[in-house]
Amino acid sequence: MPLKPAGESGAVVEVAPLPAPGSGPIGTLEEGAGLGTDVWQGAAVGEVEQMLRTLPLPMPDRSMASLLQRLLLTRAPFGEAAAAEADTSAGLRAAALVRLGDVEGAKSLISAMQEGSATPERVRAELDALLVERETERACEAARVAVETAFEPYAQRVMVFCQIVAGEKDRASVGLDLVRESAEADDPLFIRLAETLLGFGSPPGEPPERLSPLHLRMWEATGEPIPAEAWRASDPSIWRAIAASPDAPLVQRIEAAEAAVGAAALPSEALASLYRLLEGAPGERDRVAAEEPDDWTGRERALLFQDAAEAGSQPERAAALERLFELAQARGGYEAVVFAAAPLLGQLDPGARLTFFAAHAARAYLLLHDLPSANEWAALAQREREINPYAARDAVELEPLLALAGASEGGRWNEASFATWWQRRQESDPEKGSENAALLADLLEALGEPAPSSAGTVDGRGSASAATIRGGPRGETILQIAHYLAAEGAAEAYRQRVPEAVRALRSIGLESEARRLAVEAAIGAGL
Repeated sequence: MPLKPAGESGAVVEVAPLPAPGSGPIGTLEEGAGLGTDVWQGAAVGEVEQMLRTLPLPMPDRSMASLLQRLLLTRAPFGEAAAAEADTSAGLRAAALVRLGDVEGAKSLISAMQEGSATPERVRAELDALLVERETERACEAARVAVETAFEPYAQRVMVFCQIVAGEKDRASVGLDLVRESAEADDPLFIRLAETLLGFGSPPGEPPERLSPLHLRMWEATGEPIPAEAWRASDPSIWRAIAASPDAPLVQRIEAAEAAVGAAALPSEALASLYRLLEGAPGERDRVAAEEPDDWTGRERALLFQDAAEAGSQPERAAALERLFELAQARGGYEAVVFAAAPLLGQLDPGARLTFFAAHAARAYLLLHDLPSANEWAALAQREREINPYAARDAVELEPLLALAGASEGGRWNEASFATWWQRRQESDPEKGSENAALLADLLEALGEPAPSSAGTVDGRGSASAATIRGGPRGETILQIAHYLAAEGAAEAYRQRVPEAVRALRSIGLESEARRLAVEAAIGAGL
């Protein structure tokens, strides 16, 4: 099962051939796939490096995670940085890529750095990339070289782990004492896990706040199960690593893969493969497909995915996907199942006998950023709306999403359609309807689209956040947006922050990326 970095569509990102190490700007994405050779022009190198060091992850939006990956891989001069500063910045970019789950991208940056470069940032990125990919022998060799040449503190910690797994416990104990005495002794979880593996301690009783790749490998070595609270709160690299772990329970691997797909850290094909591996009890899949399941975990989603994958006809497959999508929208996991089910969606034709599925298909294709397919299914609902009340309802529900995506044809989204849509929302859930209307109007204005004048009466519109996006060079602005959306406490103000992030993306010429963010935010809010 391939575990390669996913691009915006879930496909593997193709990169240009690497230049000779140290021969110029460091990166693998050229013009077109990248963000331009001037992406860092005028950037304040110190501020950018600080934002890279403190990058808050995970991103709340898949599109922002994908954009960050593109930014960090773009081959462009890094401000006015000298060669040594450029290596430091490249190491920080590689470390951020590892945390985002793009291990191959991180390795490609490391390969492009100057030979002999051994900045702490590069060492950490290289070691973490190898640990995420379970390349323990190579990680141990790289750690040994780093300790011998520069006594790099993080490499010393990795060496302690390597000595433990190699049975060299006396040397590991000495190394652990050195770690305790060093100025870098700021990792109590490492010390606790090392003591456990050396036989004079026990795993932490309380789940840690976050796991690093080294923590993950050490915890696995204890033989104890990894607490769900710990891996869920960690970076996407940890989700990716658990998804690929042959020792983890299958449902845990599925749920880690779902999280990783939602963070653009894993291709959706890997999640679909895990879904297919699950074996249900006799009759279990039929029960989950027919009844409201008490539990809603990766197990139930895998069974419903299998039901759709094995359907014998297009109407049966559409009905199975409809159930999977509806439950995932209501109970969680929607984005991941949509990406995993994309090949199944592609096997359905938007004809009259599948009108019942038109809204689900169009919404899914909008999330997949496939506007032509979304428009085909939306057009089906439009064609059938005069004779089918369900199609009429679906056509109204789709119009705001199509407007945000820039796919609405012929000015269908207007005052009358907004009034109809808002009335339906208020009838079904007045509080949620007002929240959705406020978000929709703010997003339309942020995209430069005319918001219906009646939206001005919606409560909760335009509530500004205390934090702001200052703007500047494209690369610096993208990092500001990432911090703005994912900073601690930002989740509570997410609805207010997204429109400003959309404006900021448009201000640096990233119109399609702004629309993708707007669509993801709207669908995530229940539109």
